Amino acid sequence: MHQINLETVSRAIYIDFEGNVDREPTFLGSHHIDAKTGTDVFTQYVHEDIFHSATKTKGQCVNKSIEEAFEYLATIAYRENRIFLAWSSREKLAIETFISNEKLKEFVLSRLFDSKRVARRWKNRFHRNVTFERLPRQGRHRLSEYMNLIGYHVPSTAGPGNTGQRLRTVREQLVRRNGDYEKLTAVSKGKWTKVLSHNYHDCVGMREVTLAAMKDLRTFKFGK
Repeated sequence: MHQINLETVSRAIYIDFEGNVDREPTFLGSHHIDAKTGTDVFTQYVHEDIFHSATKTKGQCVNKSIEEAFEYLATIAYRENRIFLAWSSREKLAIETFISNEKLKEFVLSRLFDSKRVARRWKNRFHRNVTFERLPRQGRHRLSEYMNLIGYHVPSTAGPGNTGQRLRTVREQLVRRNGDYEKLTAVSKGKWTKVLSHNYHDCVGMREVTLAAMKDLRTFKFGK
């Protein structure tokens, strides 16, 4: 049993993978607030080799494997006693699958919790009159619905639904151009920028949803 509160979620590290089905994630977005300065820290760790040249023009992007990214994030979590929050179980499955260091994997999973469970409890208690439409393969309790509920604005170009197609397009062009991002068309570069923006808003928006929920709930218990 693990109990969290408003302070816990304020200090948490919010993570969100982006990628295509049935392959290792392309990159990981990570967002937290610096303990000393109070500033936002947002980083996108690009795992997939073919995308590495695409990080050069984006200041928030760095090339690191999943394991390297979590080695760094786990150091912060351990030193500053932070938890990880993700939306649903997708991140948990990726961590279980693609981190080979068993001690690192065990540490991260021991501190990884599902933000959606907090949001659902909050909605059921404080917004029972709100109904979300169920979509095929996406379910009802989508992060985008909760961001709308709290008034968190996401640009139309960064909304859900197009990430997989955009990544496939950019990957195909990078393969044809031997991994040289500068040789991509303007349209493909725009798709990459939109995927990064979508990931940013998922991470930051998830934090805002979780904060809003916890202000009303005050505490939340995760059981085994």
